[in-house]
Amino acid sequence: MKRIGLILAILSLVSLLAASGQVSVTGTAMTEIVPLATVKEEVQLNLGTFSAVNEGGSVTVVPDGTRVSNGSVILQSGLASPGVFVISGSGSPTLNVMLPGDPVPLYHNSTANKIYLENWTKSISQKEFGTIRINIGATLRLKSAEANPPGIYTGKYQINILFD
Repeated sequence: MKRIGLILAILSLVSLLAASGQVSVTGTAMTEIVPLATVKEEVQLNLGTFSAVNEGGSVTVVPDGTRVSNGSVILQSGLASPGVFVISGSGSPTLNVMLPGDPVPLYHNSTANKIYLENWTKSISQKEFGTIRINIGATLRLKSAEANPPGIYTGKYQINILFD
């Protein structure tokens, strides 16, 4: 019986020593979810100032900013520029830019007349680490001066950016 008492005493002592050496602690976890990237239109697509005479023609602004005309369109002096979009914060080194597939209308500021942008083009370049620049060009098709009266024409277009 003394033996059982001694064994119980030893087990109690071991259990007491083990319990006094145990510590619990609570940790903290954290994360932040951010957008894949931010896209900003830095410069509007601007086909500049021109005159459409006789049977019309076209005006094209290419992604490098060059502007050319075709048909009976006479380019005037003034600003013309490709559309410029800047993407910041993308961790993806590759992307695919989807341009409009259909002609996009530009509406006359005071009549029901419209003209169309088509044949969209793009160039993509890395501006600095984590920043990508997309330049957008397009061709504006014009009918006769009667069908496309003088005035300001505006409209909106959409591009889609897919990250790999």
